Amino acid sequence: MNLIVLITEKTENVLLVGQAWRGAGAPGVTIIPAHGLYKLESRVRESFGDLVDNMGSAVLAMTAVIQGIPETAVMLLTVAPDEAVDNIINASNEIIGDLYQEHTGVLFVLDVKRTQGIRGH
Repeated sequence: MNLIVLITEKTENVLLVGQAWRGAGAPGVTIIPAHGLYKLESRVRESFGDLVDNMGSAVLAMTAVIQGIPETAVMLLTVAPDEAVDNIINASNEIIGDLYQEHTGVLFVLDVKRTQGIRGH
């Protein structure tokens, strides 16, 4: 089994990717809204200027920004069998595009030694 994680700014395609993953053999897909740190820091600097130099103020400012803006990225996760990994990666690339291009995302696969609760596998 493998943990497959995709982090992408292409939030408009998230449901298509999740459905494609299921069609490619993922038993389930979890979708988590996310915020990219670079974009958050940029927004904090725009909104709070000099306060960013003070670490305590920067943390408070970033928290305020996070609460006031929609997610800038999304994470998709699945635990899938070995035979589904290539199909899931290919499905991601078909919808998201070439992940080596800027502002598309990152995908990685980790070996999972043990699982519980995954039905059908």
